[in-house]
Amino acid sequence: NVYALRFLLLFLPLALMGLAIVFFQDQWFTLLIAGISIAALLSITPRIHVWSRRQRRVAEIRRGLTDLLDMLCMCLEGGMALLPSLRQARLHLREYPSLQKELRLIERQAEVGSLERALQQFARRLNLVEARQVASLLTRYQVLGGQSTRLLLEQADQFRIHRKQEATRIANRSPIWLTFPLVFCFAPSVLILLIGPALMQMDEFFNPREGTPNYLENSEQITAGQNFFGDEVQPGLPNFGQDPFAERGTGGDQNQATPTVSSGEEGLLGRVGDDLLLREFMPIEGTQIPQQ
Repeated sequence: NVYALRFLLLFLPLALMGLAIVFFQDQWFTLLIAGISIAALLSITPRIHVWSRRQRRVAEIRRGLTDLLDMLCMCLEGGMALLPSLRQARLHLREYPSLQKELRLIERQAEVGSLERALQQFARRLNLVEARQVASLLTRYQVLGGQSTRLLLEQADQFRIHRKQEATRIANRSPIWLTFPLVFCFAPSVLILLIGPALMQMDEFFNPREGTPNYLENSEQITAGQNFFGDEVQPGLPNFGQDPFAERGTGGDQNQATPTVSSGEEGLLGRVGDDLLLREFMPIEGTQIPQQ
């Protein structure tokens, strides 16, 4: 019995919780919350299991109603009565065992009472729109005879169209469910692959490690040299386009004002200027320097 199982699953965790509280009184609040949560979860587990089984059974019966109507039409057009037609259809519906059980129950209720009442009980048990329509059509056939065979075929076609529309609806809804694993599983990995190398290069640029060149300090030194000399100066190459004595105030126009440099730029000026002087007046290979 489902209710007995629910009571057992509800009572057993609460009893274990009471015993645990007796032995572990310091953690009574945590044990209380855990026991109540486990008892509530276990108490609804049988109901969820029954509901899931009912949903599978109803879906199986819904799929088999179309084949049932087709077989009933063939048997009725062949001259068989309605109750023997139901028995013959039941024997051939081996792919739908749940529907076979329902048809067997209809036969037994029809033998005891009437077929109309058995069909009403069938529609009430399943509580499906399709089951009520089948029960109504079979009841009408019991009254009108062969004139309702065409209605059974049309109803079977309507069931097929409905099944096709249901499959299309499920297929159209699948991309929405695929969005969640795409966003939470694939997108982060792709972002890591694309942005990770760039972040590592930026970290190496702003926080250089030992043995790697400091690009920020080199760029600041080159910028200071450019601001002093007025032209672009590349490190390691002399600037042959202007007179170094003119920039330092020792040659060229004597009236030109000597630029004022700060104490931080004075050492840089001395190194860069000496390097330019040495490279500017270095003798060409193969020539001799005249003696004074």
